[in-house]
Amino acid sequence: MDNKIPLPTDNIYKFYALFGLLLLVTSIASFIYLHQTTNALLFETEIIVEELNDKKDISLNEARRQSFLQHRIDIAKKDRDFYNNGLAVLLVISAVAMIYGFSQWHYVVQPKQDKLLDFQIQKAEQELKPRPKSHFRVQKR
Repeated sequence: MDNKIPLPTDNIYKFYALFGLLLLVTSIASFIYLHQTTNALLFETEIIVEELNDKKDISLNEARRQSFLQHRIDIAKKDRDFYNNGLAVLLVISAVAMIYGFSQWHYVVQPKQDKLLDFQIQKAEQELKPRPKSHFRVQKR
């Protein structure tokens, strides 16, 4: 299997930063998806419950259905709160990993890489400088 997205394995701080960023985007997308699906379920169920409440004479089956639907609404609200708390924890973990990774990468690793690059440039410049010619001539015999 070919790896389409190259992972930053050269530096652990880069991995922390990008993994934290991935978790952040995933938790935000999950939060949006959770609210959209829960709200759609709640609206549909509330409409049915309100229709049953408006009826004057409801049968035993309709009363049971109303009770089950109300229970479904309560469970959906509790689940949404539980998942929101889990996503909040994931969001905090991702923010901490991202901040730690990016700060260590920027302040610890990158200055060393910049210094190494400067040394490599100086070395290359020294190697490319023309060497002074010797004043002594070698005589041919």
